[in-house]
Amino acid sequence: MKPATDPLTDRWHAIRSRQRELITDAVIAAVTGHPQETVTVSTVALIARISRKTFYKYFRSLDEAMAFAAETALRGIGLPAPETLAGQTGRERFLATIEGMMLSGLAQPELLRFLSHFDFAFRGNLAPEVERSFSLSVEKLYQGVGETFLEGQRDGSIRADLDPVLTVATAGNAALGLVQRIVSFPLDAELEAIARLELEAWGNLLAPVEAALPSR
Repeated sequence: MKPATDPLTDRWHAIRSRQRELITDAVIAAVTGHPQETVTVSTVALIARISRKTFYKYFRSLDEAMAFAAETALRGIGLPAPETLAGQTGRERFLATIEGMMLSGLAQPELLRFLSHFDFAFRGNLAPEVERSFSLSVEKLYQGVGETFLEGQRDGSIRADLDPVLTVATAGNAALGLVQRIVSFPLDAELEAIARLELEAWGNLLAPVEAALPSR
């Protein structure tokens, strides 16, 4: 039997969660809406319609808020539901996951714009403890992608000689980087064709040599 919950406590938790969400949305809006301007706590507070004091109740610094917003954006891009990948080989599941990230990113261009700006303008200047925390969060967030890769190596659909960590990171960065280009240059029709070719190329690269050779 579950212990009874306190309605007042639940309400406060909901309020705090909503406030944190508002601040996160404001961080993303500040970066994507004014990419040439310096983002400050005052800017974020103004967009979120809160005081600086309220901001600091939820985040110790702008760095921490930026990293949390980046983690939220990555989570928002999301991954395909496991049940939709049932019955496939590890390689098929891995490629479907990468494709799902690309499609989700295309559907939410503001999150990609934020992540792109975060990577180039903010991440290199994060406080060491914030960077460590962010890196661990991202690692946990995308652990499932690595699992599909390892599954492919176990079932023989992915080459055993490929380094899992390096290959997964390279595939993910390449996919999101290409989608960021598509979002930045929406009139370039060739980019979508390149995206399809990239997935095909990854499929061939991952496949064991005998599976990648054309049938005679």
